[in-house]
Amino acid sequence: MIKKQLKITSEVVIERAHRIGQHKHNKPRTIVLKLLNFQDKNKILNAVKHLKGTGLYVNEDFAPETTELRRKLWEEVKKLRSEGKYAILKYDKIFSRDFKKRRVSLLLKLFF
Repeated sequence: MIKKQLKITSEVVIERAHRIGQHKHNKPRTIVLKLLNFQDKNKILNAVKHLKGTGLYVNEDFAPETTELRRKLWEEVKKLRSEGKYAILKYDKIFSRDFKKRRVSLLLKLFF
């Protein structure tokens, strides 16, 4: 799947792969990969655009605390985008750019 669907030509070394979750009649279970090096992870994440429309998804696996924080930060990203600003979420930080002022700002929002 990695080489064919993601159109990656170089070798990707998978250290370990396993499925998680319980069996469901009509849904395949999630597959978790452990890659040997960081460059392979970046190759896969950069090639995710080739999966559009296939029904396959690739996501990073974060700790539960980080996942919860990202869920809260995502609401802020959507708000900034609706205001016409460029905003992306990287790990646990929001990066935003106001197109009118042409400046880049880093927004740190902690919801504790």
